[in-house]
Formats: sequence, C-alpha cells, structure tokens
Amino acid sequence: MKKLLIIIPIMMFVLISGETSETGGKIPDLKIKLLDGKKTSIHTLLEDGPLLIDFWATWCKPCKKVMKHLNKYHNK
Repeated sequence: MKKLLIIIPIMMFVLISGETSETGGKIPDLKIKLLDGKKTSIHTLLEDGPLLIDFWATWCKPCKKVMKHLNKYHNK
C-alpha cells in the first residue's frame, strides 16, 4: 500500500507535465533515406502535398494491419 501511495503521485506528475503539441508549427528540415535508398528532406516531400509519416515496427501487429490500408491509399 505504501508503494502505491508513492507511485500514484509520481504517475500523476508525469502525466500532467507532459508536452502538449501545437498545430501550425513548423517542422525541422530533417534529412531522411527513402525505402528505395534515395536521400531527401521532409520539406522536399511536402512540396508535393500532404505528408503522412507512420512510425511502425515489424513486431507490432496493429501496425501491420494499418500498413495494408496505407498501401491502398499510396497506390491511388
């Protein structure tokens, strides 16, 4: 019970002090490597229109399900 009394305030502090995201902010011009091996920047990709960046992992089952749907949109 004593451990719980210590853990709960710590968890509340962490949740309350988390960063909030702002809309309309500018992103840094990150340099990235595409799946085909070519290097580019985020700003170059944004010139073509909206950009979706999906962070996923091979061990993540929900990520794999979402990937199927994203591939449909990519092919359009």
